[in-house]
Amino acid sequence: MVAETLTNCTRNQIHNLIVQHGEKTCSKLAKAKQLGIQVLSEANFEGLTSPDNLLF
Repeated sequence: MVAETLTNCTRNQIHNLIVQHGEKTCSKLAKAKQLGIQVLSEANFEGLTSPDNLLF
């Protein structure tokens, strides 16, 4: 789910990156929480997707 204002990427860029890595995205915060989807800030997402943290 990409919900907040992003400073370094567009929502489409983030969505595509998530999908490329086999994950699904959700368009509503309430739905994401209901489904148990982890919600990350932009900084958390960037930390998870930095070259040092990627396994592939």
